[in-house]
Amino acid sequence: MNLTHEMMEALAQPFPVEAVQWKPGATNGDKTRGLALAYVDLRHYIDRLNEVAGPDWSDDYEVQVQGTVVLCRLTMCGVTRSDVGEAPPNDENTATTALAQAFKRACVKFGLGAYLYRLPRTWVEYDAQKRRFTDKALLQLQQAITRGNGAGGDGPPPKATDVGDNGSNRTAGPTKFWTTAKELGIDRAAAQRIAKRTGTWEEKLAALAG
Repeated sequence: MNLTHEMMEALAQPFPVEAVQWKPGATNGDKTRGLALAYVDLRHYIDRLNEVAGPDWSDDYEVQVQGTVVLCRLTMCGVTRSDVGEAPPNDENTATTALAQAFKRACVKFGLGAYLYRLPRTWVEYDAQKRRFTDKALLQLQQAITRGNGAGGDGPPPKATDVGDNGSNRTAGPTKFWTTAKELGIDRAAAQRIAKRTGTWEEKLAALAG
């Protein structure tokens, strides 16, 4: 299987809104506000790779600097891209943390999760005692992502699987195409032939049904 433009587009689609979580990158002087950084659990990255590439991807790792640095080589459809992850030596899960970071960074080189790095950095209410953002702040961040405005500015496009009030596709895109093909039991080779056709994603979806 070759790595196609359509597959790269599918990889780059935003994750479901409910998958996005937030952690503080920094806090202000009195620790009442924190800089919100978006992240998504590793399992969602794996699910997306399985959805788009099926069995045609693999990862291998090289542990360096006594486990504080891990190199990930991610191969998809014969194309390999790599990156490293780091973790402090006093982290009780040093190697695991570094591995997860390396994997996600390698994924970004295929476009997967790249949009998370482009979200505006926003300061919101922070509860220093609980060491987390307040419920009000989390709601604010989630609403901003849902509107497609990131965390207060230009953000990722709407999900390809969004639907309108009448149940019709609001935005037909590559993720919706591959998900539909899977639901219809169409094998990947046949779906790829349809995906390579010219026309809009709506027309390609219609071709699946036909």
